[in-house]
Amino acid sequence: MSDYSFSEAQKVSIWRSDGEKCFYCRIPVAYSELQVDHIVPESIPSNKLGELQPVLPSNFEINSIPNWATCHQGCNIRKSAYIFETPALLYYLDMAQKRAGTVQKYLDDFEVQKQNGRLLSTLKVRLEKGHLSQATVLAVLGDLPASRQTGSDPWVVAFGANFFDPLPDDAPEQDPQLSDWLLERLDRDLASTGAVFRRLDDDRSGEGVSARYAFWLLDLDSVRENADFCWDVLTVQRYSELFKTPADDLLDRAVVLRYHQIVHNASSGDPIGLSACPDCGSTDLKRASFSNDDDTIYEVMCNECGHRSTS
Repeated sequence: MSDYSFSEAQKVSIWRSDGEKCFYCRIPVAYSELQVDHIVPESIPSNKLGELQPVLPSNFEINSIPNWATCHQGCNIRKSAYIFETPALLYYLDMAQKRAGTVQKYLDDFEVQKQNGRLLSTLKVRLEKGHLSQATVLAVLGDLPASRQTGSDPWVVAFGANFFDPLPDDAPEQDPQLSDWLLERLDRDLASTGAVFRRLDDDRSGEGVSARYAFWLLDLDSVRENADFCWDVLTVQRYSELFKTPADDLLDRAVVLRYHQIVHNASSGDPIGLSACPDCGSTDLKRASFSNDDDTIYEVMCNECGHRSTS
């Protein structure tokens, strides 16, 4: 068992760079079964590591990309703390070094998405606190040239439900209600990460349920931490690799969906169900109701821009 704690971004980057196959036996590895092995064992005695130093790269580190490898659980258990003979060891280290640049590119991409998410979260807070005006943000954006490149090829994450742990008491007992309930909870949990995403499809065949989501702002560790107890990440792929076509207007539709998730709150119990102003996004709302002989009229007015919604 490794003492090093791999992030989800590191695991996905290594797994994809190794062709989603075990580094040693070359048999495909499902992401849910992935283990990351240290080619030079993490537990190697210091004296033995010293003996190997003359043949190891000058910048070698135990916990670094060129010493990490995709592995089956079985291969990892069999290898354990075994130290390969020098020719085999150098062969595997050389293979790992050759794809180290690819691993780093994946890691850089995930880090950019993570930082973008943090930046937008900070921007949202500053807008909500009045430290920055929406007009200023829109003016800056208006000065930028239009681009279709950023976000045009989202990551697609496939989730699968497992039922190893008992379901909560409020869970429906059978389908289709149970699958609907599970997917609604997953949508809610993913939205809580601040990600911009769209559910592409779901599969309820057989005895399980799975779903695929396209992500533009993706923090894999946050997704794993916030996804409901019964959901496992099955695979992570680029949209273009999976569907062999560009994502086209999928980002636009995902943004619209996220907008509705923020503005509308159907479970609030409010007759209109608004949690933010549809025009300016402000949460500073004033609610009122008016009754006459025949009906009750409900109204929500935005204290910032004056927009009114009635029902």
